[in-house]
Amino acid sequence: MSQFTDFLAQFNNFLTTFFIILLLLVFFYGQNWQGWYAGQQIKKSLKGLNKWKKHGINLIRKIIEPISPEGITTREINDFINRMLDFFVIPPVQLDPPIYGKLRYLMSYREERYSKLIKQFLPNIDKSSLATISALLNATTEIHNLHKKVRHNLIIGEKTKSYLFLLSTASEITQIMIKARAYRTAIDSFMKKSPIGDSIGPMAVNEFLKESQKNNNLNTTDNNHFKMKLQKCDHGIYSSEIIFEERRCICLRPNGPDVIVGNIGEAVENVILELRGEKLHPSILISIDAITRLEGEKLGTVAQG
Repeated sequence: MSQFTDFLAQFNNFLTTFFIILLLLVFFYGQNWQGWYAGQQIKKSLKGLNKWKKHGINLIRKIIEPISPEGITTREINDFINRMLDFFVIPPVQLDPPIYGKLRYLMSYREERYSKLIKQFLPNIDKSSLATISALLNATTEIHNLHKKVRHNLIIGEKTKSYLFLLSTASEITQIMIKARAYRTAIDSFMKKSPIGDSIGPMAVNEFLKESQKNNNLNTTDNNHFKMKLQKCDHGIYSSEIIFEERRCICLRPNGPDVIVGNIGEAVENVILELRGEKLHPSILISIDAITRLEGEKLGTVAQG
């Protein structure tokens, strides 16, 4: 009995010593362990970002190689893709008053410059392939930039041994990977030339036109309340003009179904300028689009503004 009591006493002393040492280790090295764990999470995410970026580059290379001029080597194609991935635009200062006009000009010029660089490297490229490569480059560039940002934060955190900085970066990894995964999914859609986006705007316009035709019996010749005129506008937009309930309605939607979504802002501005040329002014402007759905919100909820 005494031996068992001595054993329990020794075991109790061992546990006490063990937990004291454990508490000391946590107290002195707890941040180090947290920083190491955060660093491992960041490195794992970096591998995923790098893998997705390479996937996008490989798809771009598959499109470029068959249409590239003779004599272009794989190394030159890779150099071209890497240059395009680092393409950047310097935005106007936020406090600059005419920021919208400058920003719109920059975005338009960016697309023009982007297309020009691709055409310089691939002189014989057709419009559809140009749009596909531009979309693939844009999506891959976003993943490339996210990869550079995360890698930068990881290296800075390890150099400065700032574990709080690593933990802060690790806390953002989930959102970064969700964003990168969306671009990764879009890359495959671009490659297949599938329609992108939610398509709620074009679908709403089409449903409106279909319902208008149905309700007003478009096939009858004695109907004077409904007329429709379809024409192609600039900036990749189609315009459908109808007389609905004695009101002139001009419905705009992207051409589709390619990866080009069109510049709806420029098209709307041109329509308004044309109406002003006819000494007319639109009484109401209705815009239909999808917004980001937050977790917990019901899918398909309609909000008005």
